[in-house]
Amino acid sequence: MSMFGDRERGEENKFAHDAERLFRARARRDRKLGAWIGQKFLNLDEAATGAYGQSLLALNLEAKGDVNLIAAILERVNAEAEQLTEGQLIGQLDHFMIEALAEIEADDSKQK
Repeated sequence: MSMFGDRERGEENKFAHDAERLFRARARRDRKLGAWIGQKFLNLDEAATGAYGQSLLALNLEAKGDVNLIAAILERVNAEAEQLTEGQLIGQLDHFMIEALAEIEADDSKQK
């Protein structure tokens, strides 16, 4: 029974670690996305770009999932610039998520 309990605790710890890692990656991704959009489409200065990235993170925390995030970004950008397609945005989301996961992996490796 003890071996089963140890295995169960190990699985729970792995699940918690993976969930925390995903949360951190999404936060990094959203900040990177905010910087990209702020600079490329909205012509925001550095401070406003950072604030925009934080607002994307907050939006993503309010409503889980990327659907609401994508809709909000497209609405704002296309109201001002009309240059961003949903396909481009999803491509950048994927790109920044890959970058964020790689950075977190590197950070975690340094800490070990």
